[in-house]
Amino acid sequence: MNSQQVYQTPWKHEDKRRLRVDHMTAATMRSAAATLLLVPLNTTELAGPARGQHVKMDALDALCLQSFIDVIGEVLAGLTEYPMTTEVLPQIAVECTCIMHAAVAIGSIVLAKRGTITEEQALRLHGRATMSLLQALTAVPKDDEACLCASVLLNIYDLSSDGAQDTYIHLTGSRALMADLDYTHDSNGMPTKLTPLARMCVWANIFNDTLVAIRHSLPVFWDPDEWFDLLGLSYCSPETASPTWWFRRIHYLLAKLHTFSCVPRVLTEQETVENELHKSFQALCEDADVWFGSVPEPMRPTTVMETESPLFPCIYIVERKGITAMCMYHSFMLIASRCDPSVPLSQMYMRQPTTVHHASRIFGIVKTNICEWLASGAMFALRIALESLVEPAHRSEALEFVKGMAATYHLNISSHIDAVRSHWQEWDNSSSNGYHQ
Repeated sequence: MNSQQVYQTPWKHEDKRRLRVDHMTAATMRSAAATLLLVPLNTTELAGPARGQHVKMDALDALCLQSFIDVIGEVLAGLTEYPMTTEVLPQIAVECTCIMHAAVAIGSIVLAKRGTITEEQALRLHGRATMSLLQALTAVPKDDEACLCASVLLNIYDLSSDGAQDTYIHLTGSRALMADLDYTHDSNGMPTKLTPLARMCVWANIFNDTLVAIRHSLPVFWDPDEWFDLLGLSYCSPETASPTWWFRRIHYLLAKLHTFSCVPRVLTEQETVENELHKSFQALCEDADVWFGSVPEPMRPTTVMETESPLFPCIYIVERKGITAMCMYHSFMLIASRCDPSVPLSQMYMRQPTTVHHASRIFGIVKTNICEWLASGAMFALRIALESLVEPAHRSEALEFVKGMAATYHLNISSHIDAVRSHWQEWDNSSSNGYHQ
């Protein structure tokens, strides 16, 4: 996996990874938007060759699998060009024990939080999934893709369990399995030998990595520049890019900026003189502006209406990928507002008017389009938006909404709320010590 290339400066945003769409015309923008039309898919072909197993399922397994499809599958649906997690993966699972048991285990977490099944039942199904993965890893011959898929799904189980501290260890295990994949590129830089299932697993692992990093305020485990190059994210021109491509570009920028804000930056004397740190930060922000100005119309808000509460405008977005992508964009802007290297320490805790704007866009998008999969998948953005609030009235109103949403959709967000309160306390202490305003 690019073993000879070492990414030693994760804060740098190299020119070769910049987003360039200044040559796009209105016609090409419409062409890009037209790629949102979904053509009929052969799910059997996407599922790959038959695995020959016939997994036995009882009523509980079927209930948990449907829960996985309806909630977690929808959260992950934006990661690939095809409906892999909602249509293809269940088709593969009925022929692969370790994948089926892993998907069922995730669904059991959702049902346990609803009270449909007990915590003991969910733990039993997780134990069964873990044993199935261990058996698959030691089988001869070993199904590498099935093992990778089950491993990635169990990472999602850890993430759904709220606050699992060993998630980084499991991400390491998935990375080890991904190292065995064939990333051979074509002339456009695309890894053509990755199967649809393998691509889904890699992107799901990257998504998990980003969410875990944001949750624990740590750098992303897999350097965004490395997976950008490995997966050919610059493979095509924006005129013909799919909505998935646009989703991945803002995902890359968010992961890159979050890493920029977390990692220690050791600069050489020349880099300091040439102001390389600020240049990289500016390049990331410029790319985000270009992304926002160029993303196809179906991924943009179709309606933005102000309401009685300035924190909760009514914002409709047609394309499902656009909902998560816009949450990522506004999260990017909020992180950028607090890690600008050109801002003096005395002003580091200032909150510009645009901060409330971006936070309100996240709250508005989630509230307007709320459903179970969005409530689960957008928690990372809601947390970033909550942390950015300064006014006590805003904090109280937003926190009440998030807690109400969590109660409605049976989400355990205690670790997020604790982190937000800690962040607010740190900000307030800095305020009282005269660090801003």
